Order: sequence, then C-alpha cells, then structure tokens
Amino acid sequence: MATELVSPVILNVPILALATEYSVTLPANVRQYTIRHRNTTITTLLRIAFTSGLVATSVAPFFQLGGQEQYSSPEKVGTSGQTIYFASNSTSSVAEILYWI
Repeated sequence: MATELVSPVILNVPILALATEYSVTLPANVRQYTIRHRNTTITTLLRIAFTSGLVATSVAPFFQLGGQEQYSSPEKVGTSGQTIYFASNSTSSVAEILYWI
C-alpha cells in the first residue's frame, strides 16, 4: 500500500536575471517533489543542480528542463533540508516546485 501524501506546498521561483543562481531549500520531511519549468518556449532552458555554483555558468553536472517540462523525485525521497539550485537562459522563466510533507 502506498504511503499517503498529505499537505502539498507550492512554491514559485521567478528567474529575474540571466546567469544568476536561485535556490530553494526543502524542509526535512518532504516525501516527494516535482519541479516544473513554467515557460511556453521549448528553447528556454531551466538548469537544475543539487550543488551550488553550477547552474549560473552551465558547469556540469546539472540537468535542464525545456519550457513546460517537469521532473519528479522518487516517492519517499525523505529530504533532509535538500537545497535545489536554478538558473535559466531567459528572464521569463519560473521554477514551479510542488512538494508533499
């Protein structure tokens, strides 16, 4: 039987400057999360990493999402204050984060 996911939380991180790293730290009790790139242009990229200093200047390792793409973590991920870092090649991007506690 799957664990019930309760108390969803939605965060929106607007990307206001190019070559700038933005971050969100998830609480310790997150069960699962999804990151979605809110932008209608598929060539607009949202770079994502779990280590600081990589996404603003496109230094690997990172992964990227095109407009309207999303990434979902495995269930029962059990974060312990995980920080997620974002940057984009557009100032019209928004990182949408949905997580369950």
